[in-house]
Amino acid sequence: MGRILRDNHIWLPLFILPIVLTFVLAGGCAIVMPTRHYEEATPIDSGLAGAYSNTAAVMPFDAKVNDRWGVYAAQRLTEYLIEKKAFKQVDFAEKRPPGVNFIITGMLDNLSYGGNETPTAVFLTVKVIRTSDSQTLFYRTAKASSKKSAFDITWLQSVDVASPYIEEVMNGMLEGIAKDIASRTNLPAVESP
Repeated sequence: MGRILRDNHIWLPLFILPIVLTFVLAGGCAIVMPTRHYEEATPIDSGLAGAYSNTAAVMPFDAKVNDRWGVYAAQRLTEYLIEKKAFKQVDFAEKRPPGVNFIITGMLDNLSYGGNETPTAVFLTVKVIRTSDSQTLFYRTAKASSKKSAFDITWLQSVDVASPYIEEVMNGMLEGIAKDIASRTNLPAVESP
């Protein structure tokens, strides 16, 4: 009797497998593949070593498309800089506040949502400026595009999938830039001889 139960136990998964496969295929399974392209350059990197003990204010980015995007980018960058502990204090400021050590600003050169046909694209720049002498210590340009494509297993054909939203692409870029800034500010300060 023990042998019969073991044999039935083996056949039970084999009996259920075709039923599960039928539901999966009938449900319209698709394999989604992201296509991402990212370029960045840092033409100015004069050093932010030891700046973690200072204060910074992030001002709205200059947005050629819409001012709300500039405010959104600055607010998100502020959050990421706080999260990464880049400075002792980081605030979002509509206007240049007195008494801060660094001003962080940027520009949104291109924002476009791709929909189903083209990739979503974001081109931006970020600058960290020392307020004592108005010198730009860090300047980063970044370009990203992202699209998703899918292949329907049931119908064996490509299907349209919406590209990621502008916010999703921009947030990934800003978080990476905030991490880079924090990695520089948290280096020990170097004294000039």
